[in-house]
Amino acid sequence: MDQKRAALLTACCGAAIFIGVLMPWYSVSIEVPTGLEGRGGPWGQGLPSLNGTQGDFLGTPTLILGLAGGIAAALLRSGKTQGLPLNARQLALASLGTMGLAALLTVIDVTSHGKGVSSGPMNAGKSFGIYLTLLATLAGTYGAWVLTRNTPDAPGSPPASPPASPP
Repeated sequence: MDQKRAALLTACCGAAIFIGVLMPWYSVSIEVPTGLEGRGGPWGQGLPSLNGTQGDFLGTPTLILGLAGGIAAALLRSGKTQGLPLNARQLALASLGTMGLAALLTVIDVTSHGKGVSSGPMNAGKSFGIYLTLLATLAGTYGAWVLTRNTPDAPGSPPASPPASPP
């Protein structure tokens, strides 16, 4: 994968993280029989679901880190790094670091909130948003890693290659 595609992947993943954090991460529903079972019931009563910024989730820092990594990658893709305090290599490393931290926080959320409950009339568990955020953070980290490997150290120099082994 070349530098432009890796930067585009990472920037798009930053946008997907923003969307994923604001989607439901955990939802609860309780079925409440209304006595209308013969007429299309029982009717379910849905409780509000929690997105990544609510409850004890780490969605807010994940959102900030994902956006920062995506913006850094978008700046590299557009080539508008002149005038910034970081050169292209440092910007790629910043994108990798922020995306990696966002992925770590999302993995912590996925693993620390149990498998959910499904007993009787109550169903509770993880929802679509947490899995979208997990996928976006992992893909964004991969894209930032490829971007880091393909970004030269200084303008005009070739990408860093591993040192040659002695004969």
